[in-house]
Amino acid sequence: MDGYKGRSITLTWRSQAIAKIRTKGVSVANEPIDVTGDSDDGWRNQLDEAGEKQVNISVAGIVINDDLRKASLGNDISGAVVMTWPDGSSVSGTFNLTSYNENGEYNGAIAFEAELQSQGPVLHDSATG
Repeated sequence: MDGYKGRSITLTWRSQAIAKIRTKGVSVANEPIDVTGDSDDGWRNQLDEAGEKQVNISVAGIVINDDLRKASLGNDISGAVVMTWPDGSSVSGTFNLTSYNENGEYNGAIAFEAELQSQGPVLHDSATG
């Protein structure tokens, strides 16, 4: 596989691109189910299927509108998210805006960081080719 430029990964929240993002990250957690018992001789035993799954998306960039700030301060913190890679593969689902940080230096652009956590199932669409 050839590498990708980070700026080639797109992210939409509530059907709109989050503009001026500089960094994007995705992490997946599959919490195992521990079924260890006396007959396992002290060795941990886990089911092959995760008990709880979670996808987190982190973004950071430059503020050009107040959409994320308004959402983080309001009561409606969830929305549809789609993260798409240059090969056409994507992850999508409903995510909660769980954290939002904004800061600005005296003579620089206002920067932000945000974290989105999955709420319910997340779909993974593989690239077709």
